[in-house]
Amino acid sequence: MSSTEYKGLSFKEKHKISFNILAFLFGPLYYFSKTMWAKGAVILGATWVLASLLTLVEAVIGVALPVILYWIPSAVICAQLANYDYFRKVMHDENMWSGLPDIFSKPVGAIGFPLAALVLLFGISTLSPAYIAETKNQTLADVSGVWRGDTDGAMITISLSGKPKVLSINGTRVPVTVQSIDQDNHIVTLGVGLSNGQQVSWALRQLFDQEGRFTLQMTLHDGTQDSLSYVRDL
Repeated sequence: MSSTEYKGLSFKEKHKISFNILAFLFGPLYYFSKTMWAKGAVILGATWVLASLLTLVEAVIGVALPVILYWIPSAVICAQLANYDYFRKVMHDENMWSGLPDIFSKPVGAIGFPLAALVLLFGISTLSPAYIAETKNQTLADVSGVWRGDTDGAMITISLSGKPKVLSINGTRVPVTVQSIDQDNHIVTLGVGLSNGQQVSWALRQLFDQEGRFTLQMTLHDGTQDSLSYVRDL
C-alpha cells in the first residue's frame, strides 16, 4: 500500500484491493474456500484464542461484553488481507505470512493450533459460570452475619448464603430474596416483603477500608440509609 502504483489508484480501486466483503462476512471460511488452508487455520485459531480471553475477562469483571467484540477483529483482518493473500498465493505460491513460525504452515500446526484454541475456549466457557457463581456465593457469605445499625442500634441478622434467605431486625423476621449482585460496586439488592404486603427493594453495600475490611451500608426503598457495624458470625 505504500507503493507508487497503489497510491496512484482511485478510491474505488483502492477499496476493491484492500477490502473484501465476502471475507468480512465469512472470515476463515473464505480463506478455506480459496484453498488458503494454513492462513485460514491461523485466523480461526486466533479468533478462538481472542474469544477465550474475552470470556475470561467477562468472568473476572462479571459483565457481559458486546458480542461484536468476539468476531469483528478477525472479520476486519480477513477483509483487509484476503485479496492480497490470494494474490500472494497465486503469484508467489505463498502459504503463510513471513515472520510466523514454520510450524503454522505444516499440517500439525494448521490442525493443532485451532484445535488447541477450541479446547481452551471450551474449557474457559465451562469453568466461567462456575467461577462467577462461586464469587457471588462468597459475596453473600461475606455480608451474612449479625450487624448493629449505627443510627438506632438495631440488631440485624443477615443470612443469605444458604436457604432460606433470612433478614431479621430486632428479632422480627422479614421475608427476603436476592434480586441481584453487583460485584463491581459490591452491592447486593434484596427483594423485601413488607408487613403491608408491599414488595420493595433494599440494598446492602460493602464499604471497604484500606486494609480490606468492610462495613455494610443498608439503603431502604424510601432512600433511608444506615451504616451497619459487624457484631459476630452467625
